[in-house]
Amino acid sequence: MTLTDPIKDKIRSHAKKVFPEECCGLILENENGDIILKECQNSAENKEDKFKISIEEYLNALLDGDVAAVYHSHTKGDNSFSSADKEISQLLELTSVLYISSKDSFEVMEPNIA
Repeated sequence: MTLTDPIKDKIRSHAKKVFPEECCGLILENENGDIILKECQNSAENKEDKFKISIEEYLNALLDGDVAAVYHSHTKGDNSFSSADKEISQLLELTSVLYISSKDSFEVMEPNIA
């Protein structure tokens, strides 16, 4: 997946809007090949250390296109993907995009699909 500047700008803006909580959302591709960023509500109990997208938001997003990736932010330190992030990416077989607020940087992790 190519992480374009407009997608990065939207994720960065979302992260700043909800800071110090982690932001989260979905990157969709519609039938025309357009990329759509869908901001989601973080429904985790501890929003400053974890993220959780509700099943309702996930299913509603599918009305706008296929899920190409999930994104979230890390707001503490400059940590890369956590072991939980990696596990979720593998289980869902989804690309994961991480915005690290302290470094204003992005990382992309592709799942290993056998």
